[in-house]
Amino acid sequence: MEPSSDPPDDAAQSIYPRITNFVDSLAQKHPERNIEGLGMFFSVNDYLYIDEILDLTKDEVMGLGFGITAGKAKFILKQVDDEMRRVERDTGCKRRKVRPHA
Repeated sequence: MEPSSDPPDDAAQSIYPRITNFVDSLAQKHPERNIEGLGMFFSVNDYLYIDEILDLTKDEVMGLGFGITAGKAKFILKQVDDEMRRVERDTGCKRRKVRPHA
């Protein structure tokens, strides 16, 4: 299979929610998780949409800093996976590969 000569469209809008909006919503629904501000933290580290963190492992998310514990990392990755499945089901689009999280 030959590679495409078309450059990737970096300006294309993702079908998935912005990570800041998604994590802010999670923080309101689950205040006991103490994840307020993590959405902006991901955004500052160039993760703009939720699908961009799905391939990260729990340890990689924890390694980003900002006091992300193992429990927070696992919770966020699970919620991202669930939301992506919901979006894909609702839109009929499947734009990612699924891999188990460490």
